[in-house]
Amino acid sequence: MKAFMQVAEVWQPRSEKMALYSGAYGEHAEFRQVSESTQFALGEGLPGAVWSSQKPQVWGSLEEGNFVRLPAARRAGLEAGVGIPIAAGGRTETNAVVVLLCGSRAHTGGCIERWDVHPETGDLVHAGGYYGNLEKFAAVSPRMRFPVGHGLPGKTLERGIPTIEADTRHSGSFVRAEVARESGIEAGIGIPIYRNGKVAHVVVLLSSASTPLARAFEVWVPSHSDALKLDQSFYTEGLEAFADKSRSTTAKVGQGLAGRAFRSELPHVLNGLATPPFVRHQAAEQAGLSFGVAIPVSDGTSVVAVVLLLS
Repeated sequence: MKAFMQVAEVWQPRSEKMALYSGAYGEHAEFRQVSESTQFALGEGLPGAVWSSQKPQVWGSLEEGNFVRLPAARRAGLEAGVGIPIAAGGRTETNAVVVLLCGSRAHTGGCIERWDVHPETGDLVHAGGYYGNLEKFAAVSPRMRFPVGHGLPGKTLERGIPTIEADTRHSGSFVRAEVARESGIEAGIGIPIYRNGKVAHVVVLLSSASTPLARAFEVWVPSHSDALKLDQSFYTEGLEAFADKSRSTTAKVGQGLAGRAFRSELPHVLNGLATPPFVRHQAAEQAGLSFGVAIPVSDGTSVVAVVLLLS
C-alpha cells in the first residue's frame, strides 16, 4: 500500500533564509539532494510562502505556484503540497514549517484542505484544497461552511486539539459522508492552527483506502508532567499489532518522536522507525513502517497535542 504523502520535510529559519532541518524522501533520492542544497528567502517557494504569511498554504498544483524545486519535483512525480506553520514558546511568528508533498494526481485518492475561521460569523470557510482525482469531492467541498462543532473541521475548532475521524464513510458527524463513500475516503484528521491564542485555521487531511495520507496517524496529549498518552488514532489494514502496541505505550516527554516534539515545541521527521530512538521500533519494523512526522500543536502558551503521521 502506497501513501499519497511522498515527501515530508521540516524547514527552519536561519538568519534570513529558511533551511532544511529534517526530511524523509523515500525513493526520491534526487529530490532529497536538491532539497538539502536549497534555502528559501521570505516569501520564496512553499516554505517561504508559509513563513511570510504565517498561514497554512495548500498548493494544489506545484506548476501554478512559485515552487522553487519544480524541475526536480516533476522528475519525482510530485504534483501538490501543503505547508503548515509552527510557532513555539509562546511566540506568534513562525519558527518552523512542515511541508508534505503528494504524488501524481492520476493515482492519488486523498485530500488536503485549509479552512479559515470567518472573522464575523466564526464559521469555517473553505480557503483552498487539493483533491487528487476525487472530482466530486472537489466540487462539493468549496461550497461548504462548518459552524463550530459541525463536521471534522468544526469539531476540530470546537475541541481546539487535533481530531481524528476514523470512519468518514459511516460517521453521523462527518457532513460529507455520502460523498466520502462514493470517493473512497475512509478517515481524516483535522489539525488546528492557532493565532493570538485562538484557532484561526484548520488543516484537514483525508485518506482513501487505496492511497492513504499515511499508514497511521495518531494524536498524543499530555497525561501528567512528564508523559504523553495516545488520545486518538487511525491505522490502515495490516497494522493491528502495531496499533495494540501503541495503545499500551506511554510516550515520555523528551523521548521518542512524540516526546521530542512536545519538549522542543518543534516538528521533526524521523527516518528509520525500525530502530531507536523510535520507542515502538520493534513493532514498527514488523509493520514495515519506515518514517514518521511529528507536528506539535501549540495554543500560544503550551503544546496541547502532538500529531504523528507514520508510513
